[in-house]
This record gives sequence, structure tokens and C-alpha cells, in this order.
Amino acid sequence: MGLKKNFSCCLLSTVGFSLVCIASFFLLTYSVAAVVADSLPWPLDKIAWEWIEGDSKPVGHPAMDYQPVSPSRVIESGSYYYPYDGYSGPVSMICRLPVEYGYFVTSTGGYGETEGRNGHPHTGIDYGTYGKDEGVIAIMGGKVTHAGWSYWLGWTVVVENNGYQLILGHLCCGSSGVSGSERGRSSIVVHEGEVIPAGTIVGRAGDTGNSYGVHLHMEVRLCDEEGKCQIVDPRSVYLPGQDAYCDWQGFAARSR
Repeated sequence: MGLKKNFSCCLLSTVGFSLVCIASFFLLTYSVAAVVADSLPWPLDKIAWEWIEGDSKPVGHPAMDYQPVSPSRVIESGSYYYPYDGYSGPVSMICRLPVEYGYFVTSTGGYGETEGRNGHPHTGIDYGTYGKDEGVIAIMGGKVTHAGWSYWLGWTVVVENNGYQLILGHLCCGSSGVSGSERGRSSIVVHEGEVIPAGTIVGRAGDTGNSYGVHLHMEVRLCDEEGKCQIVDPRSVYLPGQDAYCDWQGFAARSR
């Protein structure tokens, strides 16, 4: 009886030790690979991370936990609420896909559809880019009021004009996740305070912030005189310079 008990304890100890060794090996391997990937120049670092993380995930957002629409819903020191600048300048707008090559897709079927574990509505519309870091186009001209990191949308550009904010999120590069990490280089090529015309490439599509799969999140907010900006369906508004309805979903398939 004692021999069997000793054998069982020895077997369990051996199995446990083996599992710890295997886990440690994979953790060490991943850590070394991560360090090497981060040290590579772009775009090799992006390619290395795609290899490390395996197959690409579906396009969308794992969980949109908040729907901030006013200063009272500030998240991470205002990283998701973009202060209203009040800029009003020359109007320019183009009716085309906001990525150089891609397709219309939303993570749950459309603007306003619930998504994520808490059932909050999708606050914009998404465009997939077939896993490529395609150029992101500002479809509305105006003043760049934000060009940097946001907690939920990763690398983000905000263009403002005549009471509207055009928000372009999840830009390249860096890693996905909700930690707020700014790991990886930004592809943003415009600067805060710069006035740009419609059609300007502001950066490249990516998978940063609360995201999975390389894609662009395009959002529009309408701001009042007090500077409170409400999220609106991009398909239901006329942006400054827009003189006809833009079928943001229908013409996507005719890109490139």
C-alpha cells in the first residue's frame, strides 16, 4: 500500500514538474520572440507579430464597454472623448471608401447594433482591409484635432469641421488589446492643428486598441454650441461639403 502511495505521489510530482517546465519554456520562448519582434524595423515587426500570434482573428471589437458621448463620460483622461475645437473652415468632402482597398463590414452587422459582453451599441462603421495595412483616407476636410493614441481606438485621427468630428480609429501599428499600451510605431502622418483637404491619407489601417483583425473604425460625431458631441450614424448625416447621399456600404465593393 505504501509503495503504491509513494509511486502515485512520485508520478504526480513528475507530471506537475513537466507541466511547469513546458509552460516555462513556452513563456520564455514567447518573451524572447516578443523582444526580437519589437526590435525589428517596420514592417518586419508587424510581420513578426502576426507570425507569433498565429492566424488572424475576425474583424471587429471583442467588447465595447462604454459609449462616451459627452465630457461626463471621460475614459482614461479623455482618450475616447475628443474635445470640441470649434473649427469651421473651407468645406471639402469625397464620397468614397475611407480605405485605399477594402470592404464594408461591421463587427455586428451595422451601426447601433449591440456588441461585446455588455451589449453596448457599435458607435461607428468598420471597413476590413483583407489583413493589409492599407492607407486610411480622411473623407472630410478640416482641422486635425487629435492625432495619437486612444485607449479604445488605438492610434486615432480626428478631423473636425463645421460642428462635425470625423474619427478614424485602430490605425497601424502596434498590438491589439485594451491595456492602453502604445507598443509599436504609429503610421499617422498628419499633425494636430494641421488643416487638411478631403482625400488626404492620414495613416494606415491596423489592429490597435480594443480591436481584433486589421480594419478601420469610422465614426462621426455631431457637436453642439456647448461642445458636447453626440455619436451619429455616418450613413445618416451630410458632412461639410457633401451635396449628395453617400452609400458607405454599397460602393465599398467597387473600391480599387
